[in-house]
Amino acid sequence: MHVASIPIESQALLVGALAVDGRVISLDAPHVPLDDGGLRRLERVLAQTTIFLPSREELSLIWGLEPDIEACRRLADLGPEFVAIKLGDAGSLVWSAIAGRGWRIPIFPTDTVDMTGAGDAYCGALCATYALTSDPRAAAASGTAAASFVVEDFGGLHALRTRPEEFDRRAEDILERIEEV
Repeated sequence: MHVASIPIESQALLVGALAVDGRVISLDAPHVPLDDGGLRRLERVLAQTTIFLPSREELSLIWGLEPDIEACRRLADLGPEFVAIKLGDAGSLVWSAIAGRGWRIPIFPTDTVDMTGAGDAYCGALCATYALTSDPRAAAASGTAAASFVVEDFGGLHALRTRPEEFDRRAEDILERIEEV
């Protein structure tokens, strides 16, 4: 289950209702800015989630942190077993609390026309793959591959025409270029 970027009060209610043993719950950062009460609520919600997926901008606005592997570790200490900081055209940073390891995930080089929806595609494919594999590297590669198709044209519907073998090829290419940090 993925909980998108909406007000923290709504995210808290959704995560509370969805939190069932064994269910993978990913969480985008809530609408910002947050007051102190919103920040405390977000940190309580993180204790119930499996995956947290803030962007570098949200990381800075909410916690004043730089997007590095230490920020991933710090966020994982709040509860999620998997944290991925979305870095736009610089890829992403991923930390697995279970493995105690982190990685820099590169983008798939493609012609970017419109980035609208890329983050949502990343989150959806990442969450689905992690639910199936429990492998943060494979999940991040899938998320990145999905985003690479979305940015190639306006809107997101064109990405639905993606052939599975092309998706797999891109995900494998990304997986081979992941660097441990």
